[in-house]
Amino acid sequence: KDILANYGGDITAENGTISMYAGEEINNNTGIKANNGDVILKAGYSITNKKDEKGTGVIEASGKISMTTSDLSDSEMDDNSILNESEIKAGSDIIMDAAADLLNSGSLTSTAGKVTLKGAQKADDTNDIIGHVSNTGTIDAKGDILLSTKNGYVNNQRQITSAEGSVTMEAKKAKSHTGEEVIGDIYNVGESGSTQETAIKAKKGIHISTDYDFVNAGDYEVTGEGAIDITTNRHFINSGAMATTKGDVTITSIDGGIFNYETGDIATKDGNVTLHTQSKDADMWYLDETGEWLKVTKLNLKNVTTDENGDKYYTIDDKKHWVSEDGSISNAGDIIANGKITLKSDNGNVTNYDDLSTPGNGKAETTGDIELSAANGMLYNK
Repeated sequence: KDILANYGGDITAENGTISMYAGEEINNNTGIKANNGDVILKAGYSITNKKDEKGTGVIEASGKISMTTSDLSDSEMDDNSILNESEIKAGSDIIMDAAADLLNSGSLTSTAGKVTLKGAQKADDTNDIIGHVSNTGTIDAKGDILLSTKNGYVNNQRQITSAEGSVTMEAKKAKSHTGEEVIGDIYNVGESGSTQETAIKAKKGIHISTDYDFVNAGDYEVTGEGAIDITTNRHFINSGAMATTKGDVTITSIDGGIFNYETGDIATKDGNVTLHTQSKDADMWYLDETGEWLKVTKLNLKNVTTDENGDKYYTIDDKKHWVSEDGSISNAGDIIANGKITLKSDNGNVTNYDDLSTPGNGKAETTGDIELSAANGMLYNK
């Protein structure tokens, strides 16, 4: 095997670049430090940086730190990954390009540059290479931060902070993907039972794009002048907080629904809030016991009933499941804006579960206009 391993021995360059290349794997659990230069790691299958009893696992550079896996293993697809469990510190940019999976469970810190994490870089229209991008540690940068995958999900369970820039998250589904695994989701949900904050913060804006669902149970915050814009191909599901200081919050579902639950807060101190569904279909979906959305087939539409409040339920095995129609907007949380609030559905229903003008759970409060629009559906204020 073409493996480069650094166990128990520090590698230091006072002036110049440290470059490490391996046909298959690079494994490090000791110090790598470029005091006046860059660190560049390239491997065919995998790069692993760990902190254990044999070393520190810290990688430092005054310049940039770059990690790239570029080839595909014929025997083990899981080898096509970048894994960091320790500390990576750069004066300039941190760049990680993974052929498949990318996981940071340690800390990534760029004191004066950007952080870029990319997964499934070998996926294309003919190669169904799945590559998830996950952060269960911390990511800090002075500049912009990007988490992106060509064929997988993006999952944040801890903290991502851009002190002076923006945060962008992209989850795509390759045309070649035909498997049952759901591809294209973005999650900002903390680990079950954890008391650690799950938060994404940026000064100049947060930009989200998904080919499937967007799920948030944590915080999204723009601290300076900048917007939060989220475009999801399927459902927007929020039980956390989203806030801007000076900028709009715009949420668009192309072919699904928008659900802001009771604990969901969407707010801007100076800007507009817009929730818009564009779906042309009226397919029905229900939540199963695991929290997964499943489609109600045409054969089972007879098992969908409507109660006196207009809510629809699907009954299976004597259990009732709440039903949502594609294109619908449901707000049971707080929507607050210093500008205009718009809830617009092109072909579904718009439902608000509380008063739109008074404080309290379910409010939509604004100093500007409030517009509710369901051109081809129903408006409910419950």
